Amino acid sequence: MLADPLHLSEAGGPSRFQARVIDNVHLRVSGFFFDEIAWKSSEIESSDFLLTPENADKLLLDKLWKTVTKTAYQLGLRLDYYTFTLALVHCYNNTYVSVSVHHTDDFDAYRKMSQALRDRRQLLGERGITHEEYRAATWISKVLHTRTRGRCMFLTRSGKVGLGPGQAIEVGDFCAVFIGAQVPFVLASGNDDRYRLVGECYVQGVMGGELLTEFDATEIVLE
Repeated sequence: MLADPLHLSEAGGPSRFQARVIDNVHLRVSGFFFDEIAWKSSEIESSDFLLTPENADKLLLDKLWKTVTKTAYQLGLRLDYYTFTLALVHCYNNTYVSVSVHHTDDFDAYRKMSQALRDRRQLLGERGITHEEYRAATWISKVLHTRTRGRCMFLTRSGKVGLGPGQAIEVGDFCAVFIGAQVPFVLASGNDDRYRLVGECYVQGVMGGELLTEFDATEIVLE
């Protein structure tokens, strides 16, 4: 949805979202382009981050991190682990409640539990993880499972990291903000200066309307 009240972000600011239909075919909105997709991961499967011995053996979180950082380096970009993990769990609705205080500890617990599963160690007890770590790890696993499935991680030309529709995004697509819409969108080039709507996305550092003072809005026509 272009302006879904369930989204709690304000990428397009507090204004009311407006769109105009042209010739019963196209849609004209007010907004701006702010970046371009430089790289995308493969689509994240629904079970990739569940805490199971099979997933622990695959080291999926670590593999994705290594792939993203290697790609970022090749593109001349910088990416830290905190931003990487935040993008995976914060996602579209801005309701990940432990971001400000417990985020790093939660992911440490998730990785610790993955290590215990991988090594076939006793999970709880003196040689395992604490009950607090267990709760944090299972919570992170649930959040990752629900918020990344069917999506891909991407990097933009300017170094931003985000999540978007896994099968639809292509390198070279554009990132845009529509005035009044809660989330950014990915657009692909269309015909005659028009654009095709690929889907909504999450982009770190954009969801709160941070770019509204950096870019001037113009008319964007969607096919």
